[in-house]
Amino acid sequence: RIYCSPPFIPQGLQNSEVIDNSFKLSWLKIIGIDEYEIDVSDNNFTTNLPNYFNRFTQDTTLVVNGLTAGKIYYCRVRAINEQGASPNSNPLEVVLKPEKPLGLTAKPLSINQIQLSWEFNPLAGNTYKLQSAQDSAEVFQDITLVNSNTYTHSGLKAGTTYYYRLQAFKNGVFSDFSEIV
Repeated sequence: RIYCSPPFIPQGLQNSEVIDNSFKLSWLKIIGIDEYEIDVSDNNFTTNLPNYFNRFTQDTTLVVNGLTAGKIYYCRVRAINEQGASPNSNPLEVVLKPEKPLGLTAKPLSINQIQLSWEFNPLAGNTYKLQSAQDSAEVFQDITLVNSNTYTHSGLKAGTTYYYRLQAFKNGVFSDFSEIV
């Protein structure tokens, strides 16, 4: 092959799968191009992550590993030929799910109040959605959003069993649910 100019800009950059602290990027193949470079940053390319600056691949997919839960990452790709590199693709923002809250406990304060508390984890965020269910841990309903790691649930009916679970919320994404108590 003989190339007279750098390749076209890669198109279709997307996050095709988020798995724990990693995600899988994919983009459309450019006919005649067999090499790509990828950059990944957590600060909109002021700096790039180690091992993800000019990361070379011959595939149109790349799994980005070793990331931090609850963070926002930015990705871009370039096509490469003998004449050089294409301009960068449009950047893609990928938000990783925050870690699920741990250590949820429920302590009765009175016949109609229960205090809920859980471990503070900066990777889980500062906002939590609490849910409860009555008499069976099957049908949960939202109670509230809180910005702390404690909440007192008041106005409860004496003699009723209550079940609780919560999710962390960070950067527009909810975590998996905590354990049920």
